[in-house]
Amino acid sequence: MAKNALLKALRNLIERLPDAPQDSSYLFDELAQANDHSCVLLAAEALSEALKRAMLRRFRDNLSRDDRDDLFDFRGPLGTFSSRIQIGYAMSIFGPKTLGDLERVRELRNVFAHSKMGLSFQTKEVADVCELFETHSRDPFGARFFNPSVKTLQPDRWPRYRFEISATMLWSALNSITSRPPELGPEWEKSRPSLVLG
Repeated sequence: MAKNALLKALRNLIERLPDAPQDSSYLFDELAQANDHSCVLLAAEALSEALKRAMLRRFRDNLSRDDRDDLFDFRGPLGTFSSRIQIGYAMSIFGPKTLGDLERVRELRNVFAHSKMGLSFQTKEVADVCELFETHSRDPFGARFFNPSVKTLQPDRWPRYRFEISATMLWSALNSITSRPPELGPEWEKSRPSLVLG
């Protein structure tokens, strides 16, 4: 196989979705198995892709593949996690509290990706930001799934646990936008409120 074909096949992995259900347990399990660095990068990328799919649900039905690719290409207007967060908020896909949590994930992702020192969820600044996440307490499933005793029983695990739960709940809520039952048609999506996460 030619070198260019190998590189193209490698880049195509970016767009490929996992062969797994798009439910919250899938991402939570993936994050739990990763080291701290990979956990943050994987969560940010999963959320960025979920934002992309949520936006596509709200775009015109006859948008061509080329137009879609131009929009979401890295150099396009929706090619970054940051731009997807800003436009998703402007489109009322989610409210200000979810905006804050997505921005926290983005900031953590940038720090983990670009820091010149090794970071972990035990790094004070990282742990402090993880204390700010709100998603787990606003989502009905998250509130049931969230175990506050981890803070007392495993205090060193608390920041990462809070991050994992929040990222998973955000991902699950964004994915719910893309799971419209086909028999309900496109009008169902237009009638839905933005995410209950506020």
